[in-house]
Amino acid sequence: MERPPYEDIVISPTFRFIVGPDRREFHLHSALVSRQSAVLDNLVNGDFREAKNKEAVLEDVDEHTFVRFCEFAYTGDYSEPKPEMVESAILVTHARLYVFADCYQVDKLADVSVHRLRKTLDVLKGVTTDTEGLTELVRLCFEETAPGTLKNMVTMYASFEMSRLWAHPAFRKLVEESNELSVALIDAIVPIFLG
Repeated sequence: MERPPYEDIVISPTFRFIVGPDRREFHLHSALVSRQSAVLDNLVNGDFREAKNKEAVLEDVDEHTFVRFCEFAYTGDYSEPKPEMVESAILVTHARLYVFADCYQVDKLADVSVHRLRKTLDVLKGVTTDTEGLTELVRLCFEETAPGTLKNMVTMYASFEMSRLWAHPAFRKLVEESNELSVALIDAIVPIFLG
């Protein structure tokens, strides 16, 4: 969606978001939020209770993810996680943002976040030793509602890192508990062996 003129943004009323389990409040200009996607436009301006109350509760959204969405809404970009963060925390940050963008159909944010995730995975391929963090990324994709694009990308990466991941007990347990993950991994690995 096109960005409205800046004046239209700053004179628009604010919309309150109550985010995460700690119910942290964020106030965003409604004109800006509504321009991010048809879903958010409906949330802010539609016939729903949220639009009437000028407030939405997003308990399942991580606060840091929402802050990055806000930054993206206002600037057209979002900050990368701090370089001193563990590699996998950076991966999970991009993945959570992609899940949020997909859920609310914020296409531009989805494009940016999935591109950054793919780029980070490419850089880490074969060099990362953070199996606990990689397991967390896989868990995010298969225990939470994640789009197929994200699941496929992470599954392909996990299949490449299988020798490291399989030695990690938490990853093995995750594979045991998730039929969907087990099938996805087999689908990714079989062509490698037949290849």
